[in-house]
Amino acid sequence: MQGPGQAEVRSVAIQRDGRIVAAGFTDYGRRETIARSLPTGHPDPSFGAAGYVTTPLAGSLQGADRPGNDVTMLLDGRIAVAGDIWSGPPHVRVAVVTPGGAPDPSFDGDDGVVELALGDPQALDQGGILAPTRTGAIIVAGTDRVAGLDGTMEVLAVRSVAPVPS
Repeated sequence: MQGPGQAEVRSVAIQRDGRIVAAGFTDYGRRETIARSLPTGHPDPSFGAAGYVTTPLAGSLQGADRPGNDVTMLLDGRIAVAGDIWSGPPHVRVAVVTPGGAPDPSFDGDDGVVELALGDPQALDQGGILAPTRTGAIIVAGTDRVAGLDGTMEVLAVRSVAPVPS
C-alpha cells in the first residue's frame, strides 16, 4: 500500500487478465486504499492515480476503522471492497469502483458506497466478507457482536446489496 502513516494490505484478488488487486488502508485506517498491479507486479497506470485509489473515510478515527477487509471481482470487471467502520455507529462499508478505479454510481445511485449495519445498528459489526452473485448483487457476511449479561455473542450476519436498477 502507498500512503502516509501506517499502511496495511488486508485482502487480495486476481482479475481474469492476471492483474493483482490488493485492498487495505493507509493513514492509520483513515483512508481505504485499493492498489492494482500488472501481472509483472508493477503498478497498473490505467487504474486510479498510478495504480492506486485512495478514499478518505469521513469521521474516521486513527486506528478505529479497518477498511479493505475483503476485495472481490464482479463479473463485469468492477471491483468491490468491504471493511469495518467503527467511527460513529459501527457498520460495514461496501464500495464499488469501475475497472479504471472511479467510484461506481450505478452501485448505489450516488458515490459507489453503501454503509450498512449487519444486524443491531448499535452492535459492533466486523468483517465485510464479499461474494458476488450471478445477478449482480453482492453478498456481505460478517459478525454482529452483541453485548449481553453473559458477555459478547458473535452472530453470523449476511446481507445482500443489489445494484441500483438502470
